[in-house]
Amino acid sequence: GKPDAAKEVYETLLKNHAAAPECNQARVALLYLDYNAGRNDAVVDRYQTVVQDGLKPEEKKNLALLYAEALAAGKDDAKTLAAYQQAVQLGADAAAVNPRLFDIYLRAGKHQELLNVSANGIAGMDATLLALVRAEAALALKQYAPAEAEAKKIPADHAQAPRAAYTLAQALIGQGKPAEAVEP
Repeated sequence: GKPDAAKEVYETLLKNHAAAPECNQARVALLYLDYNAGRNDAVVDRYQTVVQDGLKPEEKKNLALLYAEALAAGKDDAKTLAAYQQAVQLGADAAAVNPRLFDIYLRAGKHQELLNVSANGIAGMDATLLALVRAEAALALKQYAPAEAEAKKIPADHAQAPRAAYTLAQALIGQGKPAEAVEP
């Protein structure tokens, strides 16, 4: 199809005229083609070849997001985190990136970072589950009062209510309120 033909043309340009100024735009175009085709390894490799000088700020931001998404597919959390942070520094919408950061912080056990990124909610995440995760993160940091507040947001009839009750009890015990911890 057309993307394959375009890819062939861009790759021929890069092969035959590697020093031409147009080659950087060809690299950018190939980056988008690779991303749209789901070739994440190619995006990661090709991103390193794009000369950032001369790119418009919007394009730098978009390419940084493509790179971060491609890294995320490979599950390299450290590189992915750095790439998302760079994209935000370049102007990416933090609210759009926060769900990805939240996932990385959760997997990595970065509790304070998780609390920071989720302070205003996470787009697309159930508020009750978010409260539970936030309660557990606060508890892990021995921030007992915030853990208590978050755990109390879980309704008694929710599927995760037993887990929330345990977290709440631990938070209350941590605050020196063991009598409250045993109340139903």
